[in-house]
Amino acid sequence: MCTTKDFALYLRAFLSTPSLESNTVVGIAHSGSCTLWIFALTSMPPSLTPFALIMVEPTLMFPSLTPTDPRSIHGAANVRGSLAKHDRWTDMEALTRKWDKRVLSGYVRYGFEEANESDLGTGKKKNEESPLYACSSHTVEPESLGCVCRAVEEDEKGVHVI
Repeated sequence: MCTTKDFALYLRAFLSTPSLESNTVVGIAHSGSCTLWIFALTSMPPSLTPFALIMVEPTLMFPSLTPTDPRSIHGAANVRGSLAKHDRWTDMEALTRKWDKRVLSGYVRYGFEEANESDLGTGKKKNEESPLYACSSHTVEPESLGCVCRAVEEDEKGVHVI
């Protein structure tokens, strides 16, 4: 099972690829992926730091947040919602009944796998996905966030939060 720190390692490896060396990279992160960017950039060499980082609706959690904090409550609700949703269907009709036909074809083609003739599902099982919504998966040290902001701010780059 992959954790947010595992995904951050993948992101860091991607940012380290030689093909990006001569390019201007702007990181755009939404929601939980903001955590991945903070984890990935915390120990990146300055030469690999993106030109800018745009964080849209970041779900960063800090160690001092209590379980009664609204962000903690929302994270727990996301875990419950993830566990409650379907990740297996008996046939294609049951899977596609409520989908918009304009996006259905591509999503079904690339987002689902057929285990056998009577079992269709997503590539990621809900018990593998749900821990990614837990508050602990998005808890970053304030110092790490500060370190990333300072690294990206060098040479008047920037971290932007929307």
